[in-house]
Amino acid sequence: MAFFSPLPVDSISKKFQNLIFRQIVFFFAAFIKHDFAVVLR
Repeated sequence: MAFFSPLPVDSISKKFQNLIFRQIVFFFAAFIKHDFAVVLR
């Protein structure tokens, strides 16, 4: 993103959101991989 807010709290919340988003994506990826492993077994 090219927009930088002068508020440090905003950047912290952004990092927190990114961290949660990454964890959710990672969880779904692992879940789908596990499902495929079970199905293809």
